[in-house]
Amino acid sequence: MIAIVSGGAYAPTSRDAYVASELQTAGVATVLCNLLTRGEDRFLTLRHNIKLLCNRLVAITHWIREHDQLRTLGVAYHATGTGAAGSSMPSSLSRCSIPMCSTSSGPRF
Repeated sequence: MIAIVSGGAYAPTSRDAYVASELQTAGVATVLCNLLTRGEDRFLTLRHNIKLLCNRLVAITHWIREHDQLRTLGVAYHATGTGAAGSSMPSSLSRCSIPMCSTSSGPRF
């Protein structure tokens, strides 16, 4: 299972959707995650609050692990922007062990 994290912004990008689609074609389960609500996304300070973004990733990971159909899947993150910074921290802030974290940057499409 790959949790594709939409930076520090509310809406996933077309790149996020493309990555999810390609992973699904390859047989990998994915979930697109927004780390901020639409209201929170209006505040630049929240977009760059790495601890908040990290805590949201921890909550997403726990949500995945609480569901019987998902519990047995390994979890990894693919993140961009400030979501990438947040995705590097969950293991150090909680009992949330994530073996792999991928980040990307570059032009949006």
